[in-house]
Amino acid sequence: MRRFVIFCFIFVSFFCLMAEEAAPAADANAEAANSTEAAPAEPHHFIYFKPKLSVSFLNNHSVSGKTDGIYFQTDLDIVFNYKYVMNIHEFLGDLNLKEGLSYTPMFSGLVIASDLFKVDARYNAMFHKYVGFYAKAGLETHFFPGYDYRSDETAYTVAGTKKSGTTKKFKLTPSGLPLYLTQGAGIFTRPLDKEYANLEIALGLAAREVVVGDSLVVDDDGGTDEREVSELTNIYDAGGELTVTFKGMAEQNKIAYELMVRAMMPFYSKDRAERDLTWGDLFQLEAKARVDFNVNKYLAFYYEFNLKRDFQIIKKWQMTNGLYLSLYYELDKKM
Repeated sequence: MRRFVIFCFIFVSFFCLMAEEAAPAADANAEAANSTEAAPAEPHHFIYFKPKLSVSFLNNHSVSGKTDGIYFQTDLDIVFNYKYVMNIHEFLGDLNLKEGLSYTPMFSGLVIASDLFKVDARYNAMFHKYVGFYAKAGLETHFFPGYDYRSDETAYTVAGTKKSGTTKKFKLTPSGLPLYLTQGAGIFTRPLDKEYANLEIALGLAAREVVVGDSLVVDDDGGTDEREVSELTNIYDAGGELTVTFKGMAEQNKIAYELMVRAMMPFYSKDRAERDLTWGDLFQLEAKARVDFNVNKYLAFYYEFNLKRDFQIIKKWQMTNGLYLSLYYELDKKM
C-alpha cells in the first residue's frame, strides 16, 4: 500500500509537470492561430492616379491631325489605372486624358497641340503561371477641333472636290471625330514578370472601327504652292494582331523605361476595294520608346519617341519626338 501511494504521488507530480510545460506551447499555438486570423488579406484592388503638368519640346512629322514642325508645348496629362486581381482573373481599366497648348514657328500664336481622351479595358485569365487569355476593348477621341496652322496665308485644296480656300488656320477635324473603337481577344505570355523588368507578348484577333464624319487629313506632296488635303472615310478592319511590350524600373525606381511594338495585318477591310488599297497598304505598325528619369517624388524628365504606319489614314510614316520636363503627383494604392 505504501509503495502504491508513493507510485501515485510520483505519477501525479510527473503529470502536473508535463502539463505546465505543455501550457506555454499551447499558448504559443493559440497566439499563432490568432496571428494567422489577424493577418491582412491579399489586396485585390490596385489604384494608380497621376496628374502631371509638363513643359516639352516636340517635333512632329506627318502625324494625323497635327501640324508638321517644332513645338514648345505645355501639357496637362492625367493618367488613371485600376486593376482587380482575384485568383486567375485580372481586370485592367486605363484612362488617359491629355490637353496641351504650344507655340510653334509655323503659326504666330498658341495652338492646341495635344488633345486626347482614351479609355482601355482588358480582362485576363491566367490559366497558367506564364500564359493567359485576354479580351480587350478601347475608345479614343479628342474634345476640340483640329487645325492645320501656317505662318502665312495658304491656299488649301480638298482632293477630289471643288472645296478650296486661303487661310492661316484650316480646320481638319471636328470635335470628337475621328472616333477610334478597337476590340481584340487572344492569348498572351509573361515570361518575365518582375518590377525591374516585365515582358509580355500577346497574339490574337483584333477589330477596328474608325468613324470620321467630315474629317480631313493633310496629304500634300509639295509639288504645288497649294496645300492639299484629303477626305477621310470610315474604316472597318479585322485581322491578326501581335503586340510586344517590355518595361520596368532601374536604379531604385529612379529610372523607368518602356518599349512597345504592335503590328496588325487585316484579312478583312471594308474600304479596300473602294479605295483601291493593296494588302500592303492595310498593314499597320505602331512603335513606342520611352525613358523616364525621376529627379524626386514630384519632378521627372523623360524622352518619348512614337512611330506609326497607318496608310488607311495617311500614306506616310507618322513620327513624333518629345523631350518633357514634368511636375506630377503620384498615388499608388493597394486595397
